[in-house]
This record gives sequence, structure tokens and C-alpha cells, in this order.
Amino acid sequence: MRTFHIWWYRILSALKIGALSCAVGVCSGAVCAVFGRGLLLINNFRDAHQIFLIPLLPLLGLCIVFVYDKWGGGAEEGMNLVFAAEFDDGRTIPFRMVPLAVGATWLGHVGGASVGREGVACQIGAVIGYTVGKLVKNKRLAQTFIIAGMAGGFAGLFRTPVAAVCFALEVMITGRLFYYALVPAIIAAGSASAVSGLFGVTHEYSPLSDMGGAAAFTLPFIAKLTVLALLFCAAGQLFAHLLKYCHERFQVWLPNKYKRVFIVGAVLSALLFVAHRGRYAGLSFQITDAIFAGGNVFAYDWILKLLFTVVCLSAGFQGGELTPLFIIGSAFGYVAAPLFGLPPLLGAALGHGAVFGSATNTLLAPIAITGAVFGFQYMPLFTFVCAVAFYCNGNHSIYRLQRAATRW
Repeated sequence: MRTFHIWWYRILSALKIGALSCAVGVCSGAVCAVFGRGLLLINNFRDAHQIFLIPLLPLLGLCIVFVYDKWGGGAEEGMNLVFAAEFDDGRTIPFRMVPLAVGATWLGHVGGASVGREGVACQIGAVIGYTVGKLVKNKRLAQTFIIAGMAGGFAGLFRTPVAAVCFALEVMITGRLFYYALVPAIIAAGSASAVSGLFGVTHEYSPLSDMGGAAAFTLPFIAKLTVLALLFCAAGQLFAHLLKYCHERFQVWLPNKYKRVFIVGAVLSALLFVAHRGRYAGLSFQITDAIFAGGNVFAYDWILKLLFTVVCLSAGFQGGELTPLFIIGSAFGYVAAPLFGLPPLLGAALGHGAVFGSATNTLLAPIAITGAVFGFQYMPLFTFVCAVAFYCNGNHSIYRLQRAATRW
């Protein structure tokens, strides 16, 4: 009889966790769908009215800083607060982070702030997961649902549930997977992807054409891939180190956060408009369209996108780092691959994942996202390049509170 009660309790607990994980995914998918769709509308509107909107960037920056200063309650820490709540039982995540992060990112994109969206989606999901866990008054479940929520947020915006689960499980402690959150993360990611699809969010898919003999695994080809992987690793680390450096230096040079965001925002607005009329503003549709639709890709696109994103985030504008990393990697790979006799689109696909993996110190998610976006027929290439970039990055990451397990 005692055994029956134990099994019945376990079944009920599993059903409860499954139902709550589904709720986290549904809520994350719905909110991230609205967030993502709104962001696309804002970017299209800004691109059509750049001469009027980009000059507003410093004023919009002031609004963002004021709102966070008055009502943020620590929410401005963003992903660092998510990491802190996962590791520290004493840290909490205020639900206000959701509307603040969404509104601040929308405002920044109106003025052309060169920031992303996926990091914000992960924050949204993490907050929803933490809130659901708190409602059942179980701190352990709250920490489990933080990871499930991150998977839901990622999948809700990009509709790549496998990559979402991988990222959520490995990003907290690189080199170690949070297996206890595996099933909740799978349920949350799957339900979030399904719900966001109902809202009209589409999965980005740009399959590579048949490369024929250009992608044959020969020793010269492997050598070329290795050099490319090291370059992608360096690009990701440049982003991570420069982001940390600029964030620290700006606080020293311009300690007043209002002056900082206004002065830097004014300089950025001028440079964003001068640099190919907003090519590097917001989600940078001009660059991605040029890469995958046969437009002009400049050799300096990747470094300018990198610099604009780093400066925007360091100045106080809110937004994600992941989408810019995808763009930086694709643009860099597109111009670097032909130097080694490789197809530019193959280089763009490899850079898309490897730069992201190097900067975030993750391995499985970059491989999965590259396969989901560019097709799984070249998974051996994606795996090799992402693995080399990951293992050569020195355990450095854009996430200050990320922990690292011993790799060897």
C-alpha cells in the first residue's frame, strides 16, 4: 500500500509539473509572439521614416533610463538577474521586468538602437517561469521553471524548440546540462512554439543549396574549416570582451546615467544615419536581406554591427545580444569564406552559429539553431566549426554571472 501511495504521489507530481510547464510555455509563447510581431512592425516603420525617427534616439534613451530608474526595481540587470535568481535562493525576479523589457526594447528600436530581441524573449520566459513557480510556493520549482521559461521564450520568438531547450539547459553552467529541467523545458518550448505559430510567428528557414564537392570532408577542407572556426571564435570573443570593457568605461567616463545615454545616443543617431542610412539600426534587415537575397554585403558590415550593438548596450539601451550575434556571424562568414575558397553562404551559415556559441559560451544551442535555420544536411560541418569555436573561447562569455564547469 505504501508503494502505491509513493507511485501515485510521483504521478501526480509529474502531471502537475507537466501542466505548469505547459502553462509557462503558452504564456511565454503568447507574450513573445506579441513582442516579436511588434518589433517587426516597428523596424519596418522606422526603416520607412528614418530621417524622422533615428534623431529621436537620445530622447528615447532618456525615457528608458528614467522608467527603469523610477520603477525598475533591479529589472535593468536583465539576464544577470535571471542568472542570480537561478543560483541564489535570496534573489527574486520582479514581474515588472516583462513590460519594462518589452517597452524599452520597442522604444529603442523606434530610434534605431542596434540591439536584439532573443535575449529579451529569454528574460520574458524566465520571469513567467519564475512567477509560476512562486505561485506554487516552491523555490526549487521556481528555479526549474526559470530554465523552462527561457526555453519557452526562445522557442516562442524563433520557433526553434530544440535549439531553445539546448540553450536553456546549458547556458547557466557551461559544460553542464540541467537535466532536472529537461522535461519541463521540452514541454514549455514545444507549447510556446505552437502558440506563437497561432499568432503568425514564422520559423526563419534559409536552406543551403547543394554544395556538391565543395563540402567534402578532405584534409584541406577540414583545415579551412578550422581556421574559419578560430576566426569566428575571435569575433565572438571580441564582442564579449568589448561589451564588458565599454560597459565599465562608460560608467567611469559618464557616471551620470542620463548624460551617458543622451550623449552616446546623440552620437549613435548621427552615425547610424550616416552609415548607409540605418543599415546597422535595429534588427538590421538590410544586412540579412543582402546576405540571403543576393544584395551587397560589405566587408566591414560585421564589425560595424558589432560596434554599434556594443555601444548601444553599454550606453543603457535595453535589448538582446543574440540576434546581433547571428547577424555579425553571418556577415563575417559571408566575406571570410571566399578567402578560403568556400561558398559565401556556407560561411554565413557557419558564422551564424559559431560566433553566437563563442560569445555565449554554449555548444549545443549554436549547432541546433544553425541546423534549424540552414538545413540539417550539413550538420557535420556545423558541429565541427561550432565545437572548435566553443572549445577555443577560454570560457569567456557575454553573461557575467555564467558559471563554467571544468571541460577537460
